Amino acid sequence: MKDVIQTQNKIWNLSDILLVLIIVFGGESIIYKILEFSFSWQKSPLVLTLILHLTQSLLLVMLTLALVVYKYDYSLADFGLIKVNFGKNINYGVMGGVIIWLIVTFSNNFIYSIATKFFQVEPPTQQAIQSLLSSDNLFLFVIHSLLIVILAPITEEIFFRGFIYPYCKRKLDAKGGMLISGLIFAVAHFNFWIFIPTFIGGVILAFIYERTNSLYPAMIAHSTWNGIVIFLVYFLWELGG
Repeated sequence: MKDVIQTQNKIWNLSDILLVLIIVFGGESIIYKILEFSFSWQKSPLVLTLILHLTQSLLLVMLTLALVVYKYDYSLADFGLIKVNFGKNINYGVMGGVIIWLIVTFSNNFIYSIATKFFQVEPPTQQAIQSLLSSDNLFLFVIHSLLIVILAPITEEIFFRGFIYPYCKRKLDAKGGMLISGLIFAVAHFNFWIFIPTFIGGVILAFIYERTNSLYPAMIAHSTWNGIVIFLVYFLWELGG
């Protein structure tokens, strides 16, 4: 299959990527201030988190696709949103997601062991997991889970693998693009303790995109990875409740 990111002569530049990030985080900050000023969220901070998560995701997708389609005249197929064999989607997606989860879990446990045994430091629980565990009811838990399992994989794959990776690949090569885009993916999660596992996950997702020339398998793999985590967190939440 022809490499989708080679079907156009033009490729977006670093200023386009920075523009998207500035508008997304700026818009999210403005909405946060408006909501904070207009309402009292002390009794339901998770609702505020969900609104901000949804806002960030929608802005990220809309701005990225607007630049790709209208400024650079790409079609969605050129961008990686192309039809591929259903079995190929499932094979790369589900198996890739399981492999990522296994590697990330091993890496997280290894880092946790090193931090606690040698440095007497206990890494904090990830913010997303803390938010899920603090859910007041099943409805909020399910809504937050859907954002993590469905919305986040779609938006993050469109931006990090569809937008960031092709730029890095064009500047370097496929291997360099996977490493740098994985690095950016890890940095964007703003969590020192999960930096290495997230980096590994980002590299594997870029590999899946490179191998299939489609974002769909990467989205499925990302969703599978997140879904396994949510499934396990649900049992902890039930026990805690």
